[in-house]
Amino acid sequence: MDASVKFEQLVQFRVPTHMSAAIDQAAKQKCQSKSDYVRQSVVRQLEADGITIPGAAADAGALYDRLTDGKQRYALIVGDDIAGISYHDAKPEDGRNWIPVVHVDSEPFDVARHWRLAPVYAIEAGRVVCTYPVVAKSLEHA
Repeated sequence: MDASVKFEQLVQFRVPTHMSAAIDQAAKQKCQSKSDYVRQSVVRQLEADGITIPGAAADAGALYDRLTDGKQRYALIVGDDIAGISYHDAKPEDGRNWIPVVHVDSEPFDVARHWRLAPVYAIEAGRVVCTYPVVAKSLEHA
């Protein structure tokens, strides 16, 4: 599953031995871990049952623009290049050129159906736009 997603809640369940082996086989066919396979199966079933999953389709901005402690991401610009990117409580005032970083997905993201690929950075209108290419989950991008 996408590395940017945190799994904070442990949910355990029991299955017969033969079902565990079937889950393992299905996960291997999709080049996934058993946990990832089960998570995606649960998401698909919840959606099929009409259940909305809060945060399941969180966009990149909601995930990365600001941390839970309030820190925001800024990029150090040297010339026309990005020299570094880091989170700060406020815009650094050290005499260097720091600009805010915003995070976007290339298209609407659904954790059950998409992967986020490595980000692409661009300096645009006084900010750095960090775009995560969103692609359909498949073996091609696994």
